[in-house]
Amino acid sequence: MPQSSDPIEISIVVPVYQSEACLEELSGRIQKVMSAIGRSFEVVLVDDGSKDKSWEKILILNQKFPEQVTGILLAENFGQNAATICGIRESKGKSIVTLDDDLQIPPEEIPGLLQLAEAGKHDVVYGICRQKRQPLIRNLGGTILRWIFIFTSRGFVPGSSFRLIGQTVAETIKEQPLNSEFLDLMIHRITRNIGYLPVEHHRRKSGKSGYSLFKLIRTGIQVILQLLGLTGKSATKPLYSIREQA
Repeated sequence: MPQSSDPIEISIVVPVYQSEACLEELSGRIQKVMSAIGRSFEVVLVDDGSKDKSWEKILILNQKFPEQVTGILLAENFGQNAATICGIRESKGKSIVTLDDDLQIPPEEIPGLLQLAEAGKHDVVYGICRQKRQPLIRNLGGTILRWIFIFTSRGFVPGSSFRLIGQTVAETIKEQPLNSEFLDLMIHRITRNIGYLPVEHHRRKSGKSGYSLFKLIRTGIQVILQLLGLTGKSATKPLYSIREQA
């Protein structure tokens, strides 16, 4: 479906890492969903330094759908948080949906985020997985990280990486200094008008998660330090740098 010259309503930002096997299906399902609900959209695929052929797949999708698919290749692996913030800052849509690349949360859940945001007039809506179909160690690590958020931020309940960010919050995020702050903490600073939507969670289509237990623990420590105001801008490494765009 060709895009018009009107402003884009929704940007769908997808941080990509080692996902060559499912990018074509992911893009096709997103386009089918968004076309069905009649919203103008773009898909922003941010390759976070993949070592497989993810970037080549993104270039093919960009060539096939130049008005719908945008590709960004980061200079190295900066992590999911950095790749997501990069996609948000480079997006053109009024509102933003962030979605993982592994198809565990199906793109078909996107309309539910939009409906809840509009019905409840929420600034942000998080998708909450009814039941996570992933290894026990990942569930344990995610639960620990979630409780760290709750206890150290006085009640803030993070949802997931599947979220709708409304126009006002999206614009504010783009105006923030480019530092190492986690996206969910940034959102928490900007607004408390947040909704939560139960969503499905499927098994990974291919590959394995880039988050080991060690990375989850390290992320938890970084979150605690940021919440306590003990860390700020990274003095040694930029949040991200872009090597190529398509």
